[in-house]
Amino acid sequence: MTTELKPAWIVGFVLGGLALFLVLMRTSEELRPELVTAHVAIQSDTADVARVGPVETATGTPFRLFAVVKATDWKGRQIFYTDAEALEVDGRLIEEDQVRAWDRREKVRVLWFTVEGAPPYSEVADFEALERSRYREVFQADWPQAWTVPGRIAPMVENYLPGHEDRAEPVRFGTQRFHVRIEVFGSDSDLLPSKRLRSLGVSDLESGAEGFPTLTAMLEWPLESVSRVFGLPQIEPAEGAGEEIVAALAERTKDGLVFSRVPLLRKWLAVLGVGWEDLGWHSIELTGEELWRPGGVVRAGSKVAFIYLDRGVQGRLDRSDLCLDFDRGATVRPLDEVFVGEGLVEFASVEPQPQESGI
Repeated sequence: MTTELKPAWIVGFVLGGLALFLVLMRTSEELRPELVTAHVAIQSDTADVARVGPVETATGTPFRLFAVVKATDWKGRQIFYTDAEALEVDGRLIEEDQVRAWDRREKVRVLWFTVEGAPPYSEVADFEALERSRYREVFQADWPQAWTVPGRIAPMVENYLPGHEDRAEPVRFGTQRFHVRIEVFGSDSDLLPSKRLRSLGVSDLESGAEGFPTLTAMLEWPLESVSRVFGLPQIEPAEGAGEEIVAALAERTKDGLVFSRVPLLRKWLAVLGVGWEDLGWHSIELTGEELWRPGGVVRAGSKVAFIYLDRGVQGRLDRSDLCLDFDRGATVRPLDEVFVGEGLVEFASVEPQPQESGI
């Protein structure tokens, strides 16, 4: 090769390499998995898998939320971008090679929301009033904009219920639903996202709550069914409401979207397998004479409360003990706030849960 041809050869080689690099880059961009949608996965500390959908735990069990982006590669295979080590979607464990951390050049911003019903308490006489009770997506501005965040149960509905200001400890049980939005930013601009992805939201919840990302933390037996409605709006039939409204409220209570007191008590009795008058009611005074029993029930007239925590004289039932009250929203309150004044109330204890035989 002559000296005169060397510069031309070098230039051609460089240009050819650059062209090949650009082609490969373009091909790589085109073959990247296409982003489809977002999900919320929930993983409690007692589970090995993050699940997209409802999760139930015992109260006090820590849990984490994982943002998930579902994508489809050029072969039509699904890819899930997430920080979760193992993932379950639609009841199916995703193969390990389909789950990966975000490794693309685009930047992402992860925005977390809770999905909550409002108002916390209402009475309805017709379907028009019932339809005014709606869920909304509440932006959690103080949560990290990260792929995974510590989960918590702290619905805003608590802020509008009696005793919130004086509550000694926050309620850590009940139902909380979650929503995530993921904004994807290309290399050209950091001002506007090139793509926005959303997980299931309000419209999906109201059309069917079965697969919605929901964490339900429950107290121990016999308070599981009544503790799970904390965080849900309470809707009661107003005076004069027809049987259709009563039936509709029972159905929404069954779906876990709202709760109404009578269907809630019926479900609790069904779990116990007893009737209301078969509980063994007897009259007492809340002065510490009765032994404290978790899950016992106190009633006076239309007021009904479930014994929760022993806060007064240890081992005795008195007015300082905390109860679960469902009068105008699900609240944790001292007994003396529910049953005001002196006098007799009726009390029924619940037998211990039968243990399964190991024989």
